[in-house]
Amino acid sequence: MNLKQEAKIILLGVVSMFYVGGTNPLQVNGLVIPKAVVLTAETLKPQKIEVLPDIPMDAMLWKYLRTGLHYLETSGRNYPPNFVHRGGVAYGALGLSRAAVRDVIKHHAALSKFTPEEIFSHAELYEKFAQYYADFLLRDYLKVDYATMSASQVFDILQKAWFLGPGQYKKGHKVISSREKKAQEYIFKSSRG
Repeated sequence: MNLKQEAKIILLGVVSMFYVGGTNPLQVNGLVIPKAVVLTAETLKPQKIEVLPDIPMDAMLWKYLRTGLHYLETSGRNYPPNFVHRGGVAYGALGLSRAAVRDVIKHHAALSKFTPEEIFSHAELYEKFAQYYADFLLRDYLKVDYATMSASQVFDILQKAWFLGPGQYKKGHKVISSREKKAQEYIFKSSRG
């Protein structure tokens, strides 16, 4: 175990000492820390992570989508996966929700060995589950043939369904105007290289 890993364990130990039972999360300087944070990356067996199934989405497309989601959800700030956004529904740098994680676990049998607590306490798992969710959301839930579309078209669909939830997106609900404006800025900036 290296010094960085030891520091994480000590920090989480100190944080967990302040959490005393109950159902309310701990708040430190306005940051809500869910009870589940006591699980750390060090508690996961490395082989458990290494056997994740392949994601059919092209790596370059995911990079574009991920960069855009990161820009929209956190203005590019690097939040840990357990960071809770206002509203208490979205987590981390990409605004991934527990409902999204449960959908991924439900539809990928090979991923059912992970708990939401593990995913929101481990950066690598969080990133993988976000990618799995993007693929599932587009391909399976919305029936979008994203391989035949431009990256900006795929992003425009994904960011709306990501924010609204797939059910609300399919019903025709609109995202808030400030988010839509920011999404169009990202598309414009990224098209200019």
